[in-house]
Amino acid sequence: MAKHAKKLMLVLTMALGCIQPAKAAATGMDLQQWCSAGNDGSIDGTKCFIYMLGFINGLSLAADGKVWCLPGNLTVGQSMLIVQKWMRDNPEELHQRAGIIAERAMLNAYACKKRVR
Repeated sequence: MAKHAKKLMLVLTMALGCIQPAKAAATGMDLQQWCSAGNDGSIDGTKCFIYMLGFINGLSLAADGKVWCLPGNLTVGQSMLIVQKWMRDNPEELHQRAGIIAERAMLNAYACKKRVR
């Protein structure tokens, strides 16, 4: 029993040592770092893919045809490229939160056109 307790304590100590304090929300600089890897299977590339997947899914749920006119066949890879281009074109904005960066890029690409009546 004592042997198992020592192993358990060692595992718990190692696990607790890996815990890092919560970081502030990701910024455009973080998003740029992640997305510059592309969708190459690296950790950063995967972070970008997962971030954009969640962002696009949330955006498509919120899109009611008033502001966002997302194409039905929009892919995560395409959204990654759109955000990367916007970040390259607007480096002065990269201090903003990642969600704001992604929102501005996607709104720039897919804002609904005003309908003429």
